[in-house]
Amino acid sequence: RRVRAHGLLFGAWMAFANASPRSRVLLEHPEWAAWPDDWGSFGTRALCLAEPRVREWVTQQVLRVVREYELDYLVHDFELITPCRHPAHSHPPDPSGYHSAEGYNQVLRDLRRAHPRLVIENCQGGGRIMTYAMTKLHDTSITTDGAVLLDSLGRRRALYGASYPFPPRYCASYMQERPTDYACRSCMLGGPWILMDRAADWGPSEIEVARRNIALYKRVRPLFRDARVHHLRCPDGAGWDGLQLHQPSADRGVVLLFRPRGAPMVRARLRGLDPAATYLLETAGGRSWEAGGGQLMERGLRLALPDGGSEVIFLEARR
Repeated sequence: RRVRAHGLLFGAWMAFANASPRSRVLLEHPEWAAWPDDWGSFGTRALCLAEPRVREWVTQQVLRVVREYELDYLVHDFELITPCRHPAHSHPPDPSGYHSAEGYNQVLRDLRRAHPRLVIENCQGGGRIMTYAMTKLHDTSITTDGAVLLDSLGRRRALYGASYPFPPRYCASYMQERPTDYACRSCMLGGPWILMDRAADWGPSEIEVARRNIALYKRVRPLFRDARVHHLRCPDGAGWDGLQLHQPSADRGVVLLFRPRGAPMVRARLRGLDPAATYLLETAGGRSWEAGGGQLMERGLRLALPDGGSEVIFLEARR
């Protein structure tokens, strides 16, 4: 209630198919763990979701947590799909994890049926299940975990690749860096953007940077719906890189451009514009100008970004 009083939603992280070897469930049912021993993340054991008894118990626990804590948002993590050849289990030998995957999907279907408004995020083992089947049962999926939490270039690489097969709403970006314009903007062309750093340790200047960029992200985010992603240049650390989102129906969009240290100046040829239209362009800082669609696509958008700089540019056809 205190969270919602601030206009926020309440969520929880849950590794619902993992348990400590010292947990009550594994002390009472050691045979419920996948076999041979499948040690999960951080010393846990992976439960076998291919086994109906285990799957039913896990489903009831997930439903209980969502109900008792009145969750709006649920992130699941760790090892949910595991090979298992346990001789006491009723499922066929499952060396590939096929039956485990079926069990995992059944847990999510039951959760969806019971709580259709719950927002569910896939973070299975750091986002290993990036499949089209995943999109049917989730609202979003992680694309960045591990070392790239502290690496702006690595997060942009992940977003650049994931946005080929998936729309931006399935390209969540986790960030553990202290907030800077460059770090924050490296997470913006996907959603949700999740801050993993200890915000309580931020100083006044970092809080202001975060506040400014969160407001900017809220301008970018509505463009995710019905937009096409144009990959302008892959992030390689040697040259500039950029992504463009454009809504053909409204003829508007946004461009995110980055110049890593030592990289040449930016010349980005935009895509998907009307060559006969005139566009109003506006930077995140409020500088605006007009340019023709044909010019932006043929000659490109030239920007003198500072070394290690970035820019967010909104554009919309003049009516």
